[in-house]
Amino acid sequence: MFHRTRKKARTDRICRHMRESKAMAGERRADELGPRSAPFEPPKLRRVVVVIDYDFGFKIDIFRLFRTNRIDSYHATHNGAPVDGRIGWANFCKRLSAHFPRLLSPVVD
Repeated sequence: MFHRTRKKARTDRICRHMRESKAMAGERRADELGPRSAPFEPPKLRRVVVVIDYDFGFKIDIFRLFRTNRIDSYHATHNGAPVDGRIGWANFCKRLSAHFPRLLSPVVD
């Protein structure tokens, strides 16, 4: 059997009082603010990126970014073909720069 000391009982009383006060403050704040609005539900098609490339003739690439169960990532398609897995916006921009590499400038003498 455990022995409860007076110090432990006092600490438990203080902590219980703090928890109850925190819960009451949260309820009071919820009453002041009123009901919350519905959470944001993004559209199925979130972004479309159209790239018109004139480097080697006229070429149009269309990237469609669809929602996932995470707000910060997308399912992407490139000209209708799916891109592997989920991708975030920063990684999409990196892949986009790799998809259209920089060209060497002509040598000027």
